[in-house]
Amino acid sequence: MNSTQLKITLSYIGFIPFVFFGLMPWIYEKYDHIFLSLHIFYGSIVLSFLAGFFWNKDFDQKREIRNVFIGIAFSVLAILIAFITYFNFLLAASIFSMIVFYLIYIFEKNTIFYEDQDEEFQELRKTLTLLVCISFLISSAYSINPYN
Repeated sequence: MNSTQLKITLSYIGFIPFVFFGLMPWIYEKYDHIFLSLHIFYGSIVLSFLAGFFWNKDFDQKREIRNVFIGIAFSVLAILIAFITYFNFLLAASIFSMIVFYLIYIFEKNTIFYEDQDEEFQELRKTLTLLVCISFLISSAYSINPYN
């Protein structure tokens, strides 16, 4: 298995909790609060992990410093999402998570790290970002569902 295949496999394995926690509130309504919270907390952890990628070396020192600050900002946003979740604002945290995941993809798409990746990995990042955003959209829909 080459490194690209390994990245793809591990990325999809990492996506499984998004699917699980995003769908479980619809199935087990009794534990909906727990599953929604776990969904958002897991997303916060993944956001912090993704933000760490911006700490990579860059040939341009100004751009490298900017990337570090932006990476720290995304980590702080991930912590903010966790705090919002802790205080039971699940709908706001879910929507905010969706927005931050998309923003981090947009920023990553404009970095040297992304440009150095092969086309298959770039397509993977786009697909996974879309799927994660959809999982948060499903969680948001559950939160505003008048029948729960």
